Amino acid sequence: MGDSMNKFIPNSFQVPNVLVDEYITKLSSQSFKLLLFIIRKTKGWQKTKDTISTTQLAKVVGLKMIRKVYPYIAELEALNLIKVHKSQGKTNQYSLGKNFDKVVPKKDTTQKETSTQKEQYPVPKKSSGTSTQKEHSTKDTIKTTNKKTIKEINKESLIELFFDDEKPLVQILLDHREQMKKPLETERAIRMLIKKIEHYAAEWEISLDDTVDFWLGENWMSIDVSYDYPFRARDRSGDDVPKKGTVDAMSEVKRQRIKSEVQELQQLRG
Repeated sequence: MGDSMNKFIPNSFQVPNVLVDEYITKLSSQSFKLLLFIIRKTKGWQKTKDTISTTQLAKVVGLKMIRKVYPYIAELEALNLIKVHKSQGKTNQYSLGKNFDKVVPKKDTTQKETSTQKEQYPVPKKSSGTSTQKEHSTKDTIKTTNKKTIKEINKESLIELFFDDEKPLVQILLDHREQMKKPLETERAIRMLIKKIEHYAAEWEISLDDTVDFWLGENWMSIDVSYDYPFRARDRSGDDVPKKGTVDAMSEVKRQRIKSEVQELQQLRG
């Protein structure tokens, strides 16, 4: 009986106890599913990392819209349970993070530690220089904290301006641009970027989710139809055709008439 209990179960893979003991209550059910799937695709096949498409991850958690899987991936990344390896023009690879088999250490600021710290680094009681430095340090800390708080409030406020089905995409756009240190700060800027992404998807005849995946993978700040999509050919014959409503698209007779009218106006003004 004892020997059979110690044997590995055939066609199975190992999961660290800590994931069930600690993280099962901290993670959303969708994120936990993704984590198990990534463990299966990596450790289950004796790999350090594996190429997994976002479409595949979305399918695992039963999502039809690919972009809705990104918040769950971000949740796992934030806890260092997984690591995403991005490469231009290639599908992302996933590996397990440094915390996937251990508890994230909690900061414990007890009175004992504070007292010990004070003993090690005594602060002189009489020193105007130290007092000024301490005062500046406190002000800087408050200023930094306020900046972070305002930043988060502004971000949440922007997201709330959109419909519920738009919010996951808006969150992705905001996070991506924030990582690039080129944040989107207005509703108009966000809507313009969404419009460009939708236009790119329509011109290249690909889904919006595939467009967002490609945009993120290329690490672009914006997107334009002229940017090549390497996985599909596109008819470029109309690129040089003058757009309707522009002067170039007008007939020669109409252009000459407008030119004559402009010249007459200039003569009258002269």
